[in-house]
Amino acid sequence: MTLVQSPRGQVYDLRSVTYRVPSATTDGTMHTVVIDDAGRHCSCKAYQYGRPCWHLRAVKDGNAGKPYVRLMPLPPPPAEHPGLASVRDLYEV
Repeated sequence: MTLVQSPRGQVYDLRSVTYRVPSATTDGTMHTVVIDDAGRHCSCKAYQYGRPCWHLRAVKDGNAGKPYVRLMPLPPPPAEHPGLASVRDLYEV
């Protein structure tokens, strides 16, 4: 699990980052690179056949454009019961 925090303080679980990278061999074709907890994956044939994939390299080198980021907001931590603090105060020395 990768946690990120928004400027307003909300904490999110970063689920995946997806890039659309143009094909170098087929005009008009875009390949999808997904980075998630399982690793890095590409939809191109080279990756599917276990060969080096330049789309993954483009993402790694920062040449793949703007990503789509999938986040899941985490619930806020549970609030303490109002009477709990007074019980704690009874046992402080």
